[in-house]
Amino acid sequence: MTASSCFAFGARMLLASSAFLGIASLAAADSSAPGYALGAPLAKPAFGAAHCFLANGDQVTFDGLSVERWTSTGSFVATLATLPAQTWSNFVAPTADGSTVYFSESSNHGVYRASTDGSGWAALGTVLLAYDGEVGPDGQLYLSAQPFGSGPATHVVRFQTSAPFTWTSIGSVPGASGPLTFDATGRLYYATQDTVYPAAPGSTDVLRWSATQVAAGGLDLSNATLFGADFDGGSALDFDDKSGELLIAETNDGVPLYRVATVKATKAASPTVVSAGQWISSVQLVEQGGAATFDPYQPNDGTALVYSTTDWWSFDELRRVVPARPVLTASGAGTSGQGPVTMTVTGGVPNGTLFLFFCPVSAYSPIESVYNLPAFLFFTGLTPNQVRRVPFLLPTDANGTGSFTFWNPGDLQGQYAFQALVGGATGAFVGASTAALF
Repeated sequence: MTASSCFAFGARMLLASSAFLGIASLAAADSSAPGYALGAPLAKPAFGAAHCFLANGDQVTFDGLSVERWTSTGSFVATLATLPAQTWSNFVAPTADGSTVYFSESSNHGVYRASTDGSGWAALGTVLLAYDGEVGPDGQLYLSAQPFGSGPATHVVRFQTSAPFTWTSIGSVPGASGPLTFDATGRLYYATQDTVYPAAPGSTDVLRWSATQVAAGGLDLSNATLFGADFDGGSALDFDDKSGELLIAETNDGVPLYRVATVKATKAASPTVVSAGQWISSVQLVEQGGAATFDPYQPNDGTALVYSTTDWWSFDELRRVVPARPVLTASGAGTSGQGPVTMTVTGGVPNGTLFLFFCPVSAYSPIESVYNLPAFLFFTGLTPNQVRRVPFLLPTDANGTGSFTFWNPGDLQGQYAFQALVGGATGAFVGASTAALF
């Protein structure tokens, strides 16, 4: 996972305000895809500001005038920088250790640096029409911009973060400026942009260049790898190094379409993570300390997604999405004596399957082990060589709920720990439930 920047309210507003002048509407409610859970809106203390999260959960915002640090709950910590006058903010991007943020604005085209401990800030130089920026694994700042003036192409600019703070174009692609991000190996990802607003459907491709290519320069369409094709626009990118997945905010007022998706070879093959009711201006993957990846049906204490949405009147929200692990429960008279016991999974794959297995309680540990299966990380407290299985797949309904009932003759209570694998209709498993003991 790389440190990810967030994009400016102003950049999109300048582009589209004339198309929306005098129009007002209510944004539709956001919704997460099966296998994920959408939290309540987070504190977003600076309306319309570019922002990023630091490793400790604090947020840094840049509203075009001031760069400020806030706690995760929205309490003010410190002002890190104040420009001489109001500008249009572009982005704010943290270093990997969170000690520094770089930020840019498109009124005077300045690029700046601020220490997150509040010890100082400085203007570093200018790059015309910067749209997005991110600190690469090499510690340099990379921008998508039009440094030679507005034209038909966007340049990838390497901005040297030590004196003399010079910049170099390391390549260009046709179209308006779009988002970029890196993975941990130094590969660069870029989402191309249409030159018209709203973008034509299918006009955004996701390109990738290797770390060696980035270091050498000369990036263009001819030496790029086509990583994902035919998206309907793209406003933000971030890479999850833990799962090896790239996320895109696919946003288009013309369709309209506002979603975060996992990038696959084509738009059609790219599964939705969350659908929003308005323009998605940023995505950032945030580590929470757990081992789980940001994949559906995983535990929720690993990687989380934070994204922001913006429209022109009143809606300016920051939301958090986490994986939603299926839950297994035991119920019925047989849990305490003779009678039926029903094992129920909720939150499984809609119209899918589940596979129930169990082991003696003596072979169960509440501290789960993690197994790296080909399709997902398998978290379990059941000892594999002690496991027995119900010898058939069980169906789930349209809500992802499935159950299995058996008879307890009166001496099974307190003896077994159960768990379930969940998967699609063919039994291709994608996750595992919590455990249930009775």
